[in-house]
Amino acid sequence: MFSLTVSSQVVTDTNFIKLPTPVARQIALDLVDGDRAKVELMSTQELLSLTEQHSYIKDTVINNYAIKINAYENQISLYNEKEKIYILNLKKIESKNKRLKFQNKLIKTTGLTVLVIAASLLIILK
Repeated sequence: MFSLTVSSQVVTDTNFIKLPTPVARQIALDLVDGDRAKVELMSTQELLSLTEQHSYIKDTVINNYAIKINAYENQISLYNEKEKIYILNLKKIESKNKRLKFQNKLIKTTGLTVLVIAASLLIILK
């Protein structure tokens, strides 16, 4: 047969711990402060993220302006080159114009001279 032994045990509830009131108050305050610190950390991280995005946007704008400045400098350089070429071409045209004016005067003078000689020969020969 079986023999059952009965013993008496005192059951204590381990779900609860008894703490002195000042310690319990301090724990409660620390828990509240910890929760506040977590909320502040999340807010700070969110603010940091927004600040980084804002900084990135500013950097992008600055880089775009730098690109525009380079483009404007290139454009100014091209205009300067264009002006130099224009001045050189203008000088060539002015020089050619002087030569043509001289040739035109020479042709007019030669033509007039030939006409005078021809008229003189006609008068002499008649």
